[in-house]
Amino acid sequence: MKRIFYLSIIIIAILGLVIQFGLKGSIEKELTQVLTANMTNTGFTLKEPLKVDVSPLTSTLKISPFQAKLKSDMGECQLNVQTTTIDLTLNGLFSSSAVAHLVLPKQGPIEIFRHGKIDAIDLNTDFGKLHLEDLVFEHTTIGQEELQKLLDGRLSTPKTSLICQEIYWPKTRMDVPDENATVTLGPIRFHGYSQTAVAEFSAKDLQVKNPTYAVSFKELNQKRIRVMSEDEANKLVQRLNNASQEQKAFIFLALLLGTDPLVGQTSLEQIKIESEGKTLNLGGISLKNNPDTKEVAFQMRDLNISKQDIEFLAGTAHLPLPADILFSFETVYRQESASLSSIATGVDLQNLFSFNFKANAHVNSLENLLKGINQTKFQNLEFIITDKTLLARITSYFAPKDLSSPSEFLLKEITPDQNAPQAEIELAEKLRQFVTKPGRLVLKSHPNVTLLLPDLEEKKPEEFDQMFSLEVEPGNETLDQQVEAVRSYMQ
Repeated sequence: MKRIFYLSIIIIAILGLVIQFGLKGSIEKELTQVLTANMTNTGFTLKEPLKVDVSPLTSTLKISPFQAKLKSDMGECQLNVQTTTIDLTLNGLFSSSAVAHLVLPKQGPIEIFRHGKIDAIDLNTDFGKLHLEDLVFEHTTIGQEELQKLLDGRLSTPKTSLICQEIYWPKTRMDVPDENATVTLGPIRFHGYSQTAVAEFSAKDLQVKNPTYAVSFKELNQKRIRVMSEDEANKLVQRLNNASQEQKAFIFLALLLGTDPLVGQTSLEQIKIESEGKTLNLGGISLKNNPDTKEVAFQMRDLNISKQDIEFLAGTAHLPLPADILFSFETVYRQESASLSSIATGVDLQNLFSFNFKANAHVNSLENLLKGINQTKFQNLEFIITDKTLLARITSYFAPKDLSSPSEFLLKEITPDQNAPQAEIELAEKLRQFVTKPGRLVLKSHPNVTLLLPDLEEKKPEEFDQMFSLEVEPGNETLDQQVEAVRSYMQ
């Protein structure tokens, strides 16, 4: 009985091998025709026929190096692809064979590749040259309908169900002769790639160089990327062609900040720009747009501003400032209800001052807020200014050195007239408290106040008391003590 059992296994195995190797020629022929037809369908012309080798025993497909040309309205490009090796699933192996209808599942997507690798890709165009190395793709599936189109040579761009779990390559180089520029990139990775969306994308170590400038960043990360359909892209181009410069800006803002954004989350780390002997360093930028929570957040971190740049903007030299100042900015917009939103914004100049603002706005979207900010009604406004030695540095520079109390240089400028309205006298007294011992100024609108931003420009000083309350939170040191410390440090 055992002998019959073992003999049956051997016979089945031999039959399997005979079937596989017997189909080898037919599979290679079919795959060659399929690949050639789809290359032609996308506009490429092969320089020589494709050479395809299939190993049924290991389910491996190998495509020898090939060259192809593409002519379009934008010019001609030359494609050179080095050896491609693909680890096929059994479904992938038999998909182009005569027994495909017996092997392939009748419903649902079909995994055709487990793993694939292209040794190198070179693309030469009228604009420049692109070189990729060791491109790897993992676990590729395709829908039934599109697989049939692919096999028929009718599939140029899969519309819905081509999904690749991972696409990765470690090095990219691009040369742009017209700009005399070179672009290099480290690892690039797509996770959850399809023709309609990409779950995650990352790129590292970008460098763009030409004789007059250089740009680099350490890392770019994006999540929830929506890929436009061909019809949507065409409509966008038509809108842009018919739009003014201002309208174009709002169109692009809507793509980033609207309820159906192209990218849900973007972060860029360690940016550096060099030009004409000057260097700009930026710690990072991030933008998050989450339609589920109806929140949009933008952040810029650690922009390095030199003392010389600030002196140039101020029109004066020798200001008692740090050699380098880090500037950060962030803002968060949240849609609280159908007609009410909240806004919070913060600006920080390291060791100098910070400014924070928050309010509620009667508006139904961020796009409409940006378009009509002067027509938008605001309430629950709050402004907070926190001094971090800026006042002391300004006073140190402008106040005479022989003045026994440097703070008097500023205090005399905010001494109200005896006949001034009571509200103006009280406001001046609070400002004097802040100057004497710098800390925080907190300006809040009264609970029932609703206003337009242009209203703030038209109101007289005494009318502000009817709209806002001002609070002063003193700091730990007097302005005179801080000025003394600044002058001592700068000597």
